[in-house]
Amino acid sequence: MGTCEPLADLFGEQFVRAYLTFKETEYEAFLRVISSWERKHLLLHV
Repeated sequence: MGTCEPLADLFGEQFVRAYLTFKETEYEAFLRVISSWERKHLLLHV
């Protein structure tokens, strides 16, 4: 998305940069959380 010129033209470069920054932060937070499924199925079998 960061290299897609049509999107930058449509939404503006500033919006695309802000959106990507937000989504990267959101993804990093997601990776730090252990889900209930992971606790139940993975942690109990280690």
